[in-house]
Amino acid sequence: MDGGNGDSGDGNNNNNNGSCRIALDVDGVLADVMQAWLRMTNPGRLGPLSKSDMTGWDFWSRYGVKKRDFYAQLDACWNEWNSLPPTEPDLARATEGLSRIGTVDIVTARSPATNRHVRMWLKLHNVSYQRYVQVAAGHMKADLDYDVFIDDSPINAEAFLRNGKRVILYTQPWNTTVADSPPRLVRVSNLGQAAEAAARMAPGSGCHGS
Repeated sequence: MDGGNGDSGDGNNNNNNGSCRIALDVDGVLADVMQAWLRMTNPGRLGPLSKSDMTGWDFWSRYGVKKRDFYAQLDACWNEWNSLPPTEPDLARATEGLSRIGTVDIVTARSPATNRHVRMWLKLHNVSYQRYVQVAAGHMKADLDYDVFIDDSPINAEAFLRNGKRVILYTQPWNTTVADSPPRLVRVSNLGQAAEAAARMAPGSGCHGS
């Protein structure tokens, strides 16, 4: 669940030169930014929300939050990057497992203003990746030359499928209505499962997006 502008750069060590190129999202896949958003916004709310209330990509609109304000609040969450929780324990081992399948790049639509904090967070959690790639909007990821996209956005998933890509959908409350339709779209609940799915999608095992 991220918003941004285009940029790339070197990241943490990822020595795999495999032919399967994997695009790994940040918000909602690596960083549990919605937990930070709840901590930030719930104190001013009459009825506190929980993550289970976040059904639908635009869940925030049901609670009187404007889109512009919502994404500004997500950016503000990254100001406290060192306390922002991961989606699951031991991201270092999980992303190292992905890097054994192919070349892993961080591909995000985060706001450019948050780049420094995001990179520091990735380093803090020893996330294994090759490059940090930024796009202006999430759906634009689908135009990039990757074989497999690991993402939590149902909107992005639709764009990946339209462009003949394959997607591993990281389960979150806001994407539960998306149907698992292997081999093009596979739903997972953790990055270990994502590595297994990416291995099945790798070149030689059908990783060509059609």
